[in-house]
Amino acid sequence: AEQWESAAQTIEQMAPSFYHRGLLARLQKWIQALTETLLVTHPWLNYYLGMCLWGQGQFDKTLHLLQAAQSGFETAADNEGLGEAMVQLSVVHQIQGNIGQGHRHPHQHLS
Repeated sequence: AEQWESAAQTIEQMAPSFYHRGLLARLQKWIQALTETLLVTHPWLNYYLGMCLWGQGQFDKTLHLLQAAQSGFETAADNEGLGEAMVQLSVVHQIQGNIGQGHRHPHQHLS
């Protein structure tokens, strides 16, 4: 269990660099190898997995993962992560034509 936690922490640290360098397939593969429990406790992993799937046009899965990330960020009181997740959720909702969905109660979350 400790090795999986260590792997999750390492992937979480490397995710921004891999994402920005366009190594999405590798990042996605690594995150998907982790357990669901680890994704819950590491919301940035859900966030980056959602962003990888967004690039593949899998918007429904992206929404689910970004919502899970948002919940994890709220639990962790991570306002930076929460803001990132909310922005991306808003954009995905707009792409899908759900204009009002992405802006539900943003002040409630960030206050």
